[in-house]
Amino acid sequence: MLLLIWLCSLLVSAGLHWWGLVQPDPLEAPVVLVLVLVVTPAVGFAGWLLGAEDHGKRESSDCDQESR
Repeated sequence: MLLLIWLCSLLVSAGLHWWGLVQPDPLEAPVVLVLVLVVTPAVGFAGWLLGAEDHGKRESSDCDQESR
């Protein structure tokens, strides 16, 4: 999942770089597009971290059992 996020970021960055080479004028992006580009990766990553299932790999809550 992390690799997919990095790949998407790389593609967006390469696209913006190419756009800058083709269109030397300043890019006037709509506010909605800027918010999507800034907020979506952060929300997706936070959702991935918060929603990850541990499949029983958490430490047990019983401390006596761990000390034996």
